[in-house]
Amino acid sequence: MRFWLYFALTCLLLASVGMSADVSAQEPDIRNIRPHFVLLVDTSGSMERKPDCICSTPACLECLPVCSAGTYEQNRWSVVAQALTGEFSPYECNSDTRIGGIYTGQYDEGYFLPHIQLPQEIPAYAGSQSGNGVLDTYLERIKFGLMTFDSNQVRADDVRLDRHADRQAPTRPSVHLPNRSLPG
Repeated sequence: MRFWLYFALTCLLLASVGMSADVSAQEPDIRNIRPHFVLLVDTSGSMERKPDCICSTPACLECLPVCSAGTYEQNRWSVVAQALTGEFSPYECNSDTRIGGIYTGQYDEGYFLPHIQLPQEIPAYAGSQSGNGVLDTYLERIKFGLMTFDSNQVRADDVRLDRHADRQAPTRPSVHLPNRSLPG
């Protein structure tokens, strides 16, 4: 009887081992999980200016890129766009004043800085764009998100440049609290 008990327990043990499902503590493979990456991009009017230019006048018009036949300077926005989506070959630009046309009734109509059009915004552009940008390179490996900000608080009809040096510190009322010492 003892033999049959051991035999039955051994059969049950072997049967339970044979029917168990594969267990893996490594599912899913971490290499298959794409990380989330948020891009924080400035979309203020200062992005229309050249990248390494230092303003010497209040309106900073000397820092606008030159966009004329044979001379095409890049602005900060074109540098960001090409870094993310690939280089334009050849690079061309067009300075577009924000008066009438597509700007009629828009929030930036009449803005004192012109919009520097990227090559794909120029109807006669015959060049191409490479697929060597960050978004192109990591398209299958990273999930991208986009967050934009505009820290300039100047109205569209205000032609002054909002610089930190022009701002005044806010005045605060002086508050006198009684000096209370802690019991000690």
